[in-house]
Formats: sequence, C-alpha cells, structure tokens
Amino acid sequence: MKYIPFLLFIVLYSFSSNAQETKFKEVEEKIKSLMLANKWDDILLLAPDLIVEAPTKGDGFYYTAYAFLMLKDLNKAKEYMDLAETLSDDDLNLKLQKLKSQLNVAGGADRLLENAKKLQNKGENKSSAEEWKKLWEIDKSKTEYALNAIELFIEGKHYPEALEILADNTIKADQNATKLFQRINQTPEMNKINGYNSAMEDGKRLFSKGYFKDASNKFNIALGFKPTDNDASDMKAKSEDENAWNTAVSSNTIPSYEKYIARSVFKKYDSKAVAIIKSSLLFYGEKAAKENNVANMEYYLNKYLKDFPRGEDINRINTILCSNYARIADENSILKDVFSQQTAIDNYSKAKKICFKNDDFDKKLRIAQKLKTRYGRPDRYFVSYVYDKAVPIGVSMGTINNTSIGFFLLGRINDPLLSSYSGITTNNKGEVTGETGSYSFSGTKSLGTGEIEIGITKKITFPFWVYAGGGVSFNQEHLDFKSSSGQQIWVKNTDNKKTNAIFDAGLILDVGGFNIRGGGKTSDFKSVSYSVGIGFSL
Repeated sequence: MKYIPFLLFIVLYSFSSNAQETKFKEVEEKIKSLMLANKWDDILLLAPDLIVEAPTKGDGFYYTAYAFLMLKDLNKAKEYMDLAETLSDDDLNLKLQKLKSQLNVAGGADRLLENAKKLQNKGENKSSAEEWKKLWEIDKSKTEYALNAIELFIEGKHYPEALEILADNTIKADQNATKLFQRINQTPEMNKINGYNSAMEDGKRLFSKGYFKDASNKFNIALGFKPTDNDASDMKAKSEDENAWNTAVSSNTIPSYEKYIARSVFKKYDSKAVAIIKSSLLFYGEKAAKENNVANMEYYLNKYLKDFPRGEDINRINTILCSNYARIADENSILKDVFSQQTAIDNYSKAKKICFKNDDFDKKLRIAQKLKTRYGRPDRYFVSYVYDKAVPIGVSMGTINNTSIGFFLLGRINDPLLSSYSGITTNNKGEVTGETGSYSFSGTKSLGTGEIEIGITKKITFPFWVYAGGGVSFNQEHLDFKSSSGQQIWVKNTDNKKTNAIFDAGLILDVGGFNIRGGGKTSDFKSVSYSVGIGFSL
C-alpha cells in the first residue's frame, strides 16, 4: 500500500508529459504552415509557445531566428540562433547549420546590393549587372534584381549574359521575356556568338566521334567568328593532331611518323611516334644485316645514330655495325682484285671507328693497302729488242699483265738471211747457178736463220714476269762470195736447209715503263742458246 502514492505520481506525470509533447507538435505544425505562407510576424508571436511547452529544447528559438532572417533583421536572427544552439540536439543542429549559411548569404546580399548600386552610379554597367545577378541568384523571387541585370547587360551589348538570365525557368515563362530573348538573338553580335557556339558544339561532337578532319573544319569556322579565341584554337590544334596521327598510323611507315613529328603544332603522340621510329629503324637495320644488304643496314642504323644520338639502342647498333663491317672486310681481304681490297679497306676503317675493341684493324688495313697496290697495277704493253748471238736481230712485243696471263710474239733474223742474194745459188757439189760475174767463193760459210715464236707471260712477283713460248726456226746454209772489188754477198746453198721447232723461256724485269729480259732457247733440250733484251712498256 505504501507504493500506491508513488505509482499515482508516475502515472499523472506520464499523462502530463504526453500532453505537453502533443501540444508542442501542434504548435510546430502551425509554424511550418505559416512559413509556407510567408507569415513571418505570426511566427514571431507563436514561436514562444514552443519555448513554454519545451523549455529544454531550442526549436522555439530556431523558428524565431528564422522569422527574423526572413524579415531582414539579421542581428535578431543571429541572437536567437545563438540561443537555439545552446539547447540543440542532433536534428536541430542540421537546421541551425543551414540557417547559419543563410545568414551569411543574407549578410553578403546586403553588401552585394550596396555594391551593385555603387557600380551602377559609376556607370560600370557590366560589373553592376553581375552584382544584380548575384543578388537575384540568392533570392530568385526578387525578379526586379534579374531585370536590373538584364537591362545593364543589354546596354553593354553583353547579350549572352542577358540571355542566360532570360533562359532561367523563373524568368522565361514571362511573355515579355520571351520576346526580349528572341530580339536579342537577332542582333549581329548574337548572330556572331551563336555562329561561334554552333560551330564549337558541332566541332566537339565530331571530335568525340573521331571525325577529326571535319571537327577541325568546324573549329576553323568558329575562329572565323572569333579569330583570337583560345578554346577554338586549342580544339583545332587537337583535331589536326589527331587527324595527323591517324594518317601516320594508317600509312605505318617511318616517313609517315617523321612527318607527324615534324609538325610544329600540338603533338600529343610525339613520344609514341619517336618510339615507333626507333624500333622500326632497329628492326629493318637488323633485318638488312642478316640478309647481307649492307646499303639498307647502313641506311637504317646510321639514321638511328644520327637522329637519336642518345637512344637506348646505341650500343646494340654499334655492335651490329661492327660485326658486319669486320665480316665484310675479312671476306674481301682474301680476294685478289682491287675492288675487293678497297672494300676491305673501307670496312676495316669503319669497323675501327665503331668497334668497342680494336681487333688489330691497323695491321689488317696495312695488308689490304699493300694488296690493293699489288692488284691495282695496270696491265702493260711492251716492245723489246732481243739479242741472240746466232740470231742477233730480234723484236718481241706483247703484254705483261698484273694478275692474268699475258701473251707475246717474237721474231728473229740474222745477217746472212737478211742479206741473201737471190741472183746466185749453189749446192753441196759446189755447182753455181746464175751469173757470178766478178764474184767468187771466199771459203766462208754461215747459217742464215729466221725465227718466229708465240708464248705467254705471267707475273711471279712485282716487278718480275716469266715468259715461255715456242715457234719455228728456218735455217739455210749461205756461202760468202766476194767480188774483185771486195764487195760481199751471201749465196744460198739449196741443198743445206732445214726447219725445226724451238722452245724459249726467261724472265722480264719491268719497272717504271722500262724493261730488260734474259732467257734461253733450245730446239733439242740438249743445247741452249741465251738471249737478252731491252725495251719499254706502257
């Protein structure tokens, strides 16, 4: 029984508390209705009831602050907002943060209004119009602010700014606003601006779809309306760059990528183009090296070295060039002709410059130079007088070649055959035919000889050539007849003549166009007669 009074108190307090909560909500709903109706004075009268119903909550102070804000009493609004913050909960805190922002804006609005009027009085129409526009954006119910901004923008022919305000939903519904919108769009200035905007819009749409050439044309049209416009210039440059890159990729050749790089304008893919050129030069250079195509190897790899002296493949390229130059030089150094030796010299010289280590190239160069000189000596023609004791009158002519076999022709004759008298002949019986006149046999006999040979010449080592040949020797006995006055004639012995084969061999020394020779001749390989000669070559 002793707990009954306490329980009754609890029940009565609970009923009282619920009643207060219900009353609080009723008052708050009325305030919200008044806010929708913009009845701010009524809210100031009703908001204290919330404080009475819930003195530990800050909602009454909040609504009071909000009403003062709408009535432009910013000081009172801040005062009640501060009271509300001392009694706020999480839900009220969100409302207070929004209210604080509105207070800050409202404070700024006063400054904007003052500044807008000041600028307008100074005749700074555009700046003033921008301030009126900001005021209108704070509270779009203030259409007079918007109209002020529009009027000032039109006066300064800042039509796009005026049209931007007229396009707002809160303004464009007005019939007069629509007519003004249309009239502004028909001005020359707006025709120019609209042409620019249309061209830019079309250009950007084409750019996004990858039609870069067409996009560039559109941006060029935009520049016709605004020649100094940076946006149009930049978009045109980007479009041309994309189009140039697509052209380069479509051709996919080293020259096409070089043409792209050579452009002086915006180059988005410059580094990519450089990388493709480098890899292509290296690929084709290596391919040519493997195919032993020296000209192409040098073209691609030397172009890389020239265009990219600090490229990452420099060592690799030098190695390729070095090994191929050395190989080509070695292959040609063993060939016995001037061209091959010159090729060896050229490639040893290149290898010497580019190889990391000197593979005794100096020695190989010296050898190749000597061989070039040796193989480079010209083939020469020669004419020589050849003396043989038995047949002293001889002439030889022919060629002495540097690397190939040469040929010679040799003719000899002696005095009895050369001076033979055809008016008298004799035989082994001593019978004489013809008119001897005052001539009689002196008792001297001689063998008249004529020889002709053909043979070959071959260089042993400069300046020596060997010659060898063969031919025929015609021999006929001649008798010496003298007249009473002492005149001599040679008379043929018709019974004593013969023809036999001869073989000849020897050496020729030829230096500076002068040559001497010596050799031996035989007809039976038992006895040898020697000959010498002297002559010239050219």
